[in-house]
Amino acid sequence: MANGHNFFKVGVFAIDVAAKKFCGILKIRIQLFKLIMSNINCADRFVFNLIASGLVACWTVMAVSYFSVDVAWLNRAGRRQLLAVSIGAAACVLFVAPLLHRYFRHTPRFIFDDRESGVAVWCGRLIGMSIGIAAGIVMEN
Repeated sequence: MANGHNFFKVGVFAIDVAAKKFCGILKIRIQLFKLIMSNINCADRFVFNLIASGLVACWTVMAVSYFSVDVAWLNRAGRRQLLAVSIGAAACVLFVAPLLHRYFRHTPRFIFDDRESGVAVWCGRLIGMSIGIAAGIVMEN
């Protein structure tokens, strides 16, 4: 009887651990959904950056694939290395270039520039980059 009781305890513990992991993933998804939906007032900036960054990421993946034939170190690279170069190039264009532009420009801040619209812009860029990379991989094959 004690053996069956221990087996029951292990089963309950495994279910509890799985439920906690599922709840953790669910909490992350809920927080991401709240973050996106909290920017509904800045939907125009979110959607524009989603579309623009998706196109830029897709074109970057296709350009790296196209030019890999001509560049020697990309010609020897495998599919995963090409994808890593594509992701790095797209991230530099979408995330680093705007920060450098903001840092080096010497114009005053835009009057309607606030925290909520900035969050909407960066969320749109991040989600658009993910969609664009997936679209680039599909179009490449």
